[in-house]
Amino acid sequence: MRDALALARARGWWYRKNSDHTGSATLYCQKNTVDCCLFILFGTGRSPGGPARSFKRLIERCPHQDAENLPELDQAERLLDGAERIIDAIESLQHRTDLLERIDANLAEMDGLAPTAGANELLDVAESNLARIEELFDQAADWEHEARMVEQDAKAVLSAEGVHSEDPNSQVDGAEEVIREAEAVLDEVPRRLGRVARLRRRAVRLRDRVSVVRMNISAPVID
Repeated sequence: MRDALALARARGWWYRKNSDHTGSATLYCQKNTVDCCLFILFGTGRSPGGPARSFKRLIERCPHQDAENLPELDQAERLLDGAERIIDAIESLQHRTDLLERIDANLAEMDGLAPTAGANELLDVAESNLARIEELFDQAADWEHEARMVEQDAKAVLSAEGVHSEDPNSQVDGAEEVIREAEAVLDEVPRRLGRVARLRRRAVRLRDRVSVVRMNISAPVID
């Protein structure tokens, strides 16, 4: 019964203690009119589980509740928001890795264009090579700055969402766990609601993104 009462409070139900033999309290739905849904809660009973189940069904089927704005749906949406932020951060860190690889490629190309025998050979470097070296250096500097900012922002997001591991697979596990929590919440509300369907579709899209992120993590590095 405790879970049913918690659900009732979340859905805006209220109660009034009874002074006669009809029961210890009467609970009313949020409509608060003569035709509202009500449930009489007795102080004792031989089978407490039965009334609790009946009360929970009544709460869930109450036609007077604002079904599209149930607290459970708000909770599921917050969880999916968090999962999306985690995935965004992981993808940003993967983008940082790409930037670092580009920097390495630029440095390798610069080494190939620069003279190796001695300082005097600088005079022999074609002007086009010098322009290309300068272009590569500027690109590498910009990418290094971007990579540093991306890493800083992504780690701040992960920390705020409770993901403290540096391991990419553990970070993805964290996103999946939050998605599962959201789906578990959605399992507790009527499937017929349009908002439930929208949130479930969003959870599926997030799982698809998780799969792509995992594939990128496990993809072999090609030199």
